[in-house]
Amino acid sequence: MALEGYDDYVPPEDATFEPPPIEIVHPLTESPSEFTVILCAVLLLALVVGVCGNASLFSLIIYIRKWSAPLSAIHAQTLRQPLQKTNVQPSVARHETTTVAKTQNNNNQRCFECICNIGVPLWRPQCRHSNTYPIKSYIIVLCLTNFIVSTSLAPSIVERFVGVWLLGTGVCKIHLIIVVGGNILTSYLVMALTFNCLSSISPASTQRCGINSGVAVLGFLLIAVVLITPTAINATLNDIIIYSTSAVRVQTEKCAEAAHHDRILLWSPFVTVLFGHILPLIIITYLNIAILKTLLFGNKRYDVASLSSMRASLEKKAALSTAIIGFVHIVCSSPHWALVLFETAFRLEQEASDWLPLLHLLPFISAAVLWMPAGILHEQTQRLKLFEKKTSSCCDSCDSSIRKR
Repeated sequence: MALEGYDDYVPPEDATFEPPPIEIVHPLTESPSEFTVILCAVLLLALVVGVCGNASLFSLIIYIRKWSAPLSAIHAQTLRQPLQKTNVQPSVARHETTTVAKTQNNNNQRCFECICNIGVPLWRPQCRHSNTYPIKSYIIVLCLTNFIVSTSLAPSIVERFVGVWLLGTGVCKIHLIIVVGGNILTSYLVMALTFNCLSSISPASTQRCGINSGVAVLGFLLIAVVLITPTAINATLNDIIIYSTSAVRVQTEKCAEAAHHDRILLWSPFVTVLFGHILPLIIITYLNIAILKTLLFGNKRYDVASLSSMRASLEKKAALSTAIIGFVHIVCSSPHWALVLFETAFRLEQEASDWLPLLHLLPFISAAVLWMPAGILHEQTQRLKLFEKKTSSCCDSCDSSIRKR
């Protein structure tokens, strides 16, 4: 019904209509479902196991590395100490021939045990640096990387339990950088571990030395920094609208990479997956097959008569631990990267399904359990190192006794 006197009212041309501001609110907090509670409990367990396990193994290796050097020097000095000569008195001259015969017999028996029972390698690589097969250094960096990745699991647990990201854009960027960069760095560290394991048992490694661990780790870090640069640029909080009217909008926020339309940034996930996962995956698979062939068809570095069952057992355990590390990492990281490609190719939203976002949590499981086979690998490496020191000392004593005779 029109008001009297306003029938012919015409609004001015410069008049503007300003709609009322829309009030943005977050959804009400509800009791989490049983699935959410179980998932958060599993992730919390992975957080505790990953942080405590990686920190414990890291501290243990550092402690052993700190104190093993002086102890090894003392042990080597003791082993290389020459035997004291005993003056033979004239009263026991009749026993001189018997004593010399027994000493010569003992030296022959010791040399025979050194060559036949322990298994002396027929080659000794000469390298400019002493860190020829730096498996220990790679395990240290792997534990440190998985420790940082495990700590970044806490924001994901809060987001999964509450249903909204509460820590802002800055923490979101740091979280995605740690997750993506840690996964890429872990892939290359596993590749380096597998390569060094093959170098320690393969006959093809007799004429070459391992890569210095410091140079290799710096190279891996450089590759990871280059590949995570697009992630650091695109990481932001995505607004997910649940309900909207002309006055109220109910929305939540999720930490993810923003949708980009630039052609270079659009192809960045494919480049990241190619050089951060597929390339290391192919190399790890090839090296594990080579390790398997070496263990099955014999080791040509040793003579057949001098092959030690003890060393062969240690090498098999080390190779098995390396294979487990590669298998666990591939199984946990492959679904994550496959989902990244799927979301990028089909512009799929993470909320399209309830179970698809769970694949992004698998790298945290890998970071939580890799310290177990890594610890076994470190133990076998230490035993092999001690074994080689004993054989080297035995061979030196045998060589000196043979020269004297």
